[in-house]
Amino acid sequence: MNTTLSNLATRTLYGLIFAVAMVGSMLFSQTLFFVLMLFFVFEGSREMIRLHNSVKFNPNERTVFHSNAIPPYLLAAAASWDLISPQWLILWIIPLMLPYMHALFSKKRLASTILLVHWQILFFIVLPASLMIFLQQGRLPENTSGPFVLLTIILLIWVNDIFAYLTGISIGRHKLFSRISPKKTWEGSIGGLLASIGAAWLIARYASWINPETAIPLALIIVVTGSFGDLIESMLKRQSGIKDSGKLIPGHGGVLDRFDATFFSVPFAFAYLYLTS
Repeated sequence: MNTTLSNLATRTLYGLIFAVAMVGSMLFSQTLFFVLMLFFVFEGSREMIRLHNSVKFNPNERTVFHSNAIPPYLLAAAASWDLISPQWLILWIIPLMLPYMHALFSKKRLASTILLVHWQILFFIVLPASLMIFLQQGRLPENTSGPFVLLTIILLIWVNDIFAYLTGISIGRHKLFSRISPKKTWEGSIGGLLASIGAAWLIARYASWINPETAIPLALIIVVTGSFGDLIESMLKRQSGIKDSGKLIPGHGGVLDRFDATFFSVPFAFAYLYLTS
């Protein structure tokens, strides 16, 4: 019991520290949020490489992966700050092509392995981190973005996680995807979805930055896509034979453990907000 309470205290303490750092930078400092996301891109890329631990990538190979992750994020950040024209974002085609060059000149690795790791890093980490910068800085028209809209997305994901867990341990009976995540249930997923929709309605009712017509479909999109992101990361960990993607946050794991649902859902949330703006 003492060990359990100690673990719970550790998770709670570091979870609060992480939440304060995340929300504080999101709401009050574009520079700090940019730096935080830059760190997440680097650390998340490292964890994604680790998830393929059956392949022992050497330091030079790891450098190639990181070199293909950081520049597109910096490019997107520069465009979001109007340091360069958004037209320069066409250069994103380079990191999409570089995996082929890496595979072509690699003598030890299967091309499919190299391409897989590159594209997982780009789609699962770099793209959402870049879009979060655009959302935080309010780059979408007609007030459909900004720090509070991004905070709403994060809160809806957290609400879904919390209530899916509470509902699952209370009344969960039917497994959602037992092959990948034995503890997740349909009851828990439905409970998380309903709680998120309720939270979206409450936020929209009293907030000026989003309305119910936008917030409720947004909650649905976030929960569904975020659940896929959670399952996909669980699949990668299970196939790699590891419990956590990293050890960044004691009691919580790594960047991918904490942001799998967020990173996977942000591109879909961004697309929805863009199309409805």
